[in-house]
Amino acid sequence: ELREGEKLVLYTDGLTDARAPDAVLSEPDLAALIEEARALTGQELAQFLESRATGDSDARDDIAILVLEAVSPGASALSVHYYATTS
Repeated sequence: ELREGEKLVLYTDGLTDARAPDAVLSEPDLAALIEEARALTGQELAQFLESRATGDSDARDDIAILVLEAVSPGASALSVHYYATTS
């Protein structure tokens, strides 16, 4: 159950492997990025993660990020943000 203001982030391996083999984002790396951007909206968070994962490089693979954000008490309403890019 998500509480109001909490977000659930789902992503494909294209996000973590965006700059492989030079750099691969680990789960702790992603958790730190999400914590850094916790005040952003779902759409902003998805774009932030893609930007930080790719840096100034083109992604090596397709990237898909889905952010579910609880927008009312009891998580009875969710805001859904989807971000995708192709390599």
